[in-house]
Amino acid sequence: MQLSLLHGLNALVGALFLMAAFLFLASRQVAASLSLFVRQSLLLSASALIQAFALHSLDLLFVAILTIASKAIVIPW
Repeated sequence: MQLSLLHGLNALVGALFLMAAFLFLASRQVAASLSLFVRQSLLLSASALIQAFALHSLDLLFVAILTIASKAIVIPW
């Protein structure tokens, strides 16, 4: 993939992450907050994956995997 495309995708993921944060503030129900937490965690790991591919970084790939495993699967369970 082209580097500019990856940076554009990362900017989109960052904007969605910010939107999820605002929705998280407006949420009053626990189930909705938990769902937003999982989605925000997935967006964070997607950003780490995009950066891992753009920078060819194995460390960022491990960060993305650990974020998915811990914040998107284990904590909500």
